[in-house]
Amino acid sequence: MHEAEDQAGIPHPRLGFYGVIDERLDLPLLDTVAEARPDWHIVLVGPVVKIDPASLPRRPNIHYFGQRSYDDLPRYLAGWDVCLLPFARNDATRFISPTKTLEYMAAELPS
Repeated sequence: MHEAEDQAGIPHPRLGFYGVIDERLDLPLLDTVAEARPDWHIVLVGPVVKIDPASLPRRPNIHYFGQRSYDDLPRYLAGWDVCLLPFARNDATRFISPTKTLEYMAAELPS
C-alpha cells in the first residue's frame, strides 16, 4: 500500500498516532521527545477537540494532519516506523482501554 502523499516528504523515522487529539494525550511528553530527538518525526492525525489548539507543542519535527477519513488511515500507517499511544495518566485515561492497540497490531508496526 502506498503511503499518504501529504506525509511522503517527512523524513524517517516517523512515530505516528491517529485519533482525537484532546486532554487524554500527554502533550508535554510529545514535546519532550520532539525536543530530545529532533531527527525523529512525530505524525499526529486527528481532530483537535476539548483543548485549545494553541496549547499543542510546535516543533519542526511535529506534524499535525487534522481529521482524515477512516479509509485514509492505512495509508498514513504505511509510512510510519512506530505507532504511538501517548496517553497521559490522568482521570480521563484512568479506565481507558484503547482499541487503537488492536488496530496498530493489525498494521504489524511496533508500538
